[in-house]
Amino acid sequence: DRSFRIDAQRLQRRFRSLQRAVHPDRFGQRPLKEQYYSEQHSSLINKAYQTLLNPLSRGLYLLELNGVEPAQETDSDADSAFLMEIMEINEKLAEPKNE
Repeated sequence: DRSFRIDAQRLQRRFRSLQRAVHPDRFGQRPLKEQYYSEQHSSLINKAYQTLLNPLSRGLYLLELNGVEPAQETDSDADSAFLMEIMEINEKLAEPKNE
């Protein structure tokens, strides 16, 4: 279900179930191709679990699924006078020290 509200215990049970099925430890004696797929799927399952477990990342993911791209901050959004001041301070810090 695509819902912001989740059952954390159910999510954890599903995560553990999927990890038991594809965890690389179970594929140590298998062909290299299967070991590779196991590692890839295990990594994806971990990422999905962490994304869904955290409310902020879950919300952002749901927005993305629905075609909504949240506004992302850039340096161009910051006050230009403030940015100039920071650049001047950085330049002074980078200058060699003369006694």
